[in-house]
Amino acid sequence: MDASSAFQAISFSCVRHFRLNEELLRSKGNPEALHQMRVALRRLRSAFSLFKAIIPGGEPRRLKEELRWLAVVLGEARNVDVLLLKATDADLVRRL
Repeated sequence: MDASSAFQAISFSCVRHFRLNEELLRSKGNPEALHQMRVALRRLRSAFSLFKAIIPGGEPRRLKEELRWLAVVLGEARNVDVLLLKATDADLVRRL
C-alpha cells in the first residue's frame, strides 16, 4: 500500500469511528461514545500530522485546526460527563 492509500484508509476509518459514536451519543446519550469520538478525532489529527508531506496545499492545516476546535468542545463536554459520574453528592448533581 502506498502512502496516499494508507492515509485514505486511516482517514476513512477515523471518520467512520467518529460517525458511529456520534449516532450512539445522539440516540442513547452514551458517555463512552463521547470519549470514543474524541479518540477518533485525535487519531485523525495524528494522521494529518503523520502524512503532511504527501498532502498538498493549505487545506490540511485548516482541517486540522477545525478538528482541534471540535476536540476542545468535546473535551469540555467529556469533563462534565466525568464530573457527573464521579459526583456522589446529589445536590452537586442537581446544580450541574
